Amino acid sequence: MRRRAISTRHYECVAERWAPKAWKSAITCIFLSEVATHLKAEPGGMAAGLQVQCNLAQRLDDATRLEECAAGVAKETPNDPKLPIYQWGVAMKREDYGQARTILANARKSAVATPGIEVMDRMTQEQSALARRAARFAVRYAVPLAVAFAALLALGFGLWFRKRPGTGLGMKTTG
Repeated sequence: MRRRAISTRHYECVAERWAPKAWKSAITCIFLSEVATHLKAEPGGMAAGLQVQCNLAQRLDDATRLEECAAGVAKETPNDPKLPIYQWGVAMKREDYGQARTILANARKSAVATPGIEVMDRMTQEQSALARRAARFAVRYAVPLAVAFAALLALGFGLWFRKRPGTGLGMKTTG
């Protein structure tokens, strides 16, 4: 019996079908990572491997993997319509809203149509609002802020109720 060669398109189809269903499963993530690695090693499969890797990074919300993938796509297929999406995702993960706006402006000017630019622009505006950034800061650093507030409160009460010699307040010393 002869074995048929598996094409890169077959791997892409498998990745597209597996990723949405059970992408949080550790086994699925390992499998899709191996598929991406295998595709990138195949002749002519680098773009498909990067596509699988980028989709997995987006679904897992993995900033490091998305950065590597976006750099690879920019190098391998600079005219890929999803490249601005990946670069924008990296900029948003780093909370670099200026870079995100620049990426969106360049995507609008390019000849390649990028789907969802309006949605990405709205999300950038919402995430970069000052009140939203302050709220994220407060949530991210809630415990240190609470400890600092408690320390300042204790210091304030200590200074307020401090015993002052010579004012008649506090303990009397007997000699």
